[in-house]
Amino acid sequence: MSDYPEKNRFIEDEISTWPDRLEDVIVPTQFQEVRVLLECDSTQDAARALGKGSVVTAGRQNAGRGRRGASWSDLEGAGIAVSFVVEHSGVARLSSASVLAVLDAMDAMGGTFHEVGAKFPNDVVHRDGRKMAGVLVETHADLAVIGIGVNVHMHHQENDFSTLSIEELSPNPTRISILEKLVLSLDMRLSQSDEVLSHDFRTCHVLNGRKVDLEVSGERITGILRDADPFGSIEIETDSGKRTLRSEHVRIQSWVSE
Repeated sequence: MSDYPEKNRFIEDEISTWPDRLEDVIVPTQFQEVRVLLECDSTQDAARALGKGSVVTAGRQNAGRGRRGASWSDLEGAGIAVSFVVEHSGVARLSSASVLAVLDAMDAMGGTFHEVGAKFPNDVVHRDGRKMAGVLVETHADLAVIGIGVNVHMHHQENDFSTLSIEELSPNPTRISILEKLVLSLDMRLSQSDEVLSHDFRTCHVLNGRKVDLEVSGERITGILRDADPFGSIEIETDSGKRTLRSEHVRIQSWVSE
């Protein structure tokens, strides 16, 4: 017998305080409206319909989207699925600010996050390669919808990549406490200059110094990653010398974990 109704009742109880708590959190920020859904296919779609300044989260997301068509679903209500509608100021800028905001929110939780950092262009990973969070920016005319998914509690993962949850690194995290910190940290990061975002992203990029496989316009390049600037270029040391590649053309296919 399925535990789906029981799980939904548990999630409904859990999120009952979220609207009031998030409404209080957004008061000093650029965000103006919060919608908390029990369940939805994708918070991206719900947020886009509400317009600029909206924040949409769900107790359970069933068909979340990731970059390049990948899925990001929270089938057990064990993670965060949240979307923010903001002014379109460039995908690189919004992705970088969002990744850094997730890292800020994690740091504010307390715990052992010193081995966690950014992975170009839109992920938060542990140095051993396990994924903790991902960002998807979808643009619509002069607006952009930032979707953020974060693993909070340990759960069965159906995707084909290894994951790590916040509760494995921080004592007793709750989804709402992380959401509150994420709203504030994202608001702060979105106000920063491209120069600050570029510096902070490059500083916490965990693949620097690692052997990586890159795809660049159909070409595969292998070497040691030296720098990853989402606003400029990727630098890689190959057997034939150093190469500098425009960031928007690069995809990291794989890397060697420590």
